[in-house]
Amino acid sequence: MSINKRAKLRGCIGSLEAHRDILEDTISNALSAVFHDPRFAPLSKEEFGEIEIEISILTQPKLMHYNNIAQLKKIVRPHIDGVVLYCGNRRATFLPLVWDSLPHCDAFFGHLCQKVGLNLDCLKHHPQIYLYQAQKIVE
Repeated sequence: MSINKRAKLRGCIGSLEAHRDILEDTISNALSAVFHDPRFAPLSKEEFGEIEIEISILTQPKLMHYNNIAQLKKIVRPHIDGVVLYCGNRRATFLPLVWDSLPHCDAFFGHLCQKVGLNLDCLKHHPQIYLYQAQKIVE
């Protein structure tokens, strides 16, 4: 669930694995994206008329096997693949639509490393990478 205000991200919370009914999951993620995304203040009553909601259905993430960063960059398909990065007990993801604002692999993965709370160069530690695709169903 992505909440945008004036074409800029205003909240984004979702589920990588199905663990409840899709309607219940959608409602819960919408509330979380609007009120509990730690990167943003809760949405104010005045902002509600200015937001756009995007709902994406994700495919099952698949573990990618890669030997080095160059090989990983050849495997990942910008604008098609969403990426889940696991490093130790930390996990972060970027939906495929994030490629629109971070179109270069180095920037995309650098920001993803930061999102998980690590340095920009966390790929050198060979984290687990899972790829998935997303179908946007509401815009």
